[in-house]
Amino acid sequence: MGIRVAIPPRMLTRPQAGAYMGRSGQWLADHEAELRAEGFPAPHPVLGLYDRKAIDDWLDATGGRKVYASAEAEEWN
Repeated sequence: MGIRVAIPPRMLTRPQAGAYMGRSGQWLADHEAELRAEGFPAPHPVLGLYDRKAIDDWLDATGGRKVYASAEAEEWN
């Protein structure tokens, strides 16, 4: 037996992306146009899946969380 490591998926289906944000996939489908107008990331053009990191970036930006490129950038603010 080998060691099993759980790797969270980066690319998410609509139901997974909705659940990641604490909502359902149907809620995401119903509100996607409104969310996209606010900069919510579109699904990947080839894979048709949502990028978890892009969702995180959008949530950080719209939720008022300051995001710094590096510790050095934080020192300048």
